[in-house]
Amino acid sequence: MKHFRSKPRHRSARTGDRGPAADAGSISLRPSRGRLTAALSVIAIGVIGASILAYNFPISSQLSAAAGSSTALRRAVPGPATSTPRDIHEAQTKPSVTGTPGVSATPAAIAPSVLPAVPLRVLTIGDSIMKGFGLEPGQAWPELISQQDGWSLSALACNGAGFLAIGAADDCDSNFSSIVKGASALQPDLVIIEGSSNDFGMSNSALLESTVSAVSDLQAEFPRAKIVGLSAVWGDTTVPDEIAEINSQVQQAMAQVGGTYVDLGQPLSGHPELMQGDDVHPTAAGQRVLAAAVKEALIPATQAATVAAAGQP
Repeated sequence: MKHFRSKPRHRSARTGDRGPAADAGSISLRPSRGRLTAALSVIAIGVIGASILAYNFPISSQLSAAAGSSTALRRAVPGPATSTPRDIHEAQTKPSVTGTPGVSATPAAIAPSVLPAVPLRVLTIGDSIMKGFGLEPGQAWPELISQQDGWSLSALACNGAGFLAIGAADDCDSNFSSIVKGASALQPDLVIIEGSSNDFGMSNSALLESTVSAVSDLQAEFPRAKIVGLSAVWGDTTVPDEIAEINSQVQQAMAQVGGTYVDLGQPLSGHPELMQGDDVHPTAAGQRVLAAAVKEALIPATQAATVAAAGQP
């Protein structure tokens, strides 16, 4: 405390004897004591303040840390005020178990958005090319597509048959019209009937009448089914004019009954390697080419038939 004490004035030689000088020294000492008191007060206040600060420092640190954590939380989890349109879109489009936007789930827990596909019931009517003459069972194009797409297939193609031509006696021994009548017990969603070169040489008027009759019977038997008429298939050689005439009959018949005509073109044309030795019937490889062409051409019809079948009781 010496730093705050005033230096005393000179005293008299006699101990305890105070003269005017001593009185003056006494007077000057009183202000020093006042300053000392003030200094002590300042020091006390400083000590107390330091204690308070030291006591409150952990709390202040905790508050600062909490504030920092809050800031970090706000940055990590943006609220509506700070979300970008992209953030909002991603949150809304995440899959969810309950369909609530923004609730993610594992693929195994997500409910399917569409019902499992029901096998499409398909009826095919045609000639020996459609039947796969000369090949092992299951190698004709209807069976190939059925294997790929899971059709429930009823294949009623017949060797030698046409809309007017009578098929082989050891096979169906009838034409397409008779085959249609024999299929009345079936309940197809999609019916595919194909023009045939077996009808070469028939009268155009008679052929048109028979074709319209067969297709009309299909419509009457299966009013809910999608009916498709395919153009006639030829081999690898030059396509004769009669093919165009037969295709015209099928197209006109489909127009009259509200069916769909599909022109496949000639997928086998110019490819002798896809033909059997008789140069009439496709090989197994040729059937695969036909299957790819037919499947592609039938996409709209099969989709429409699938949708219609899903809506039926």
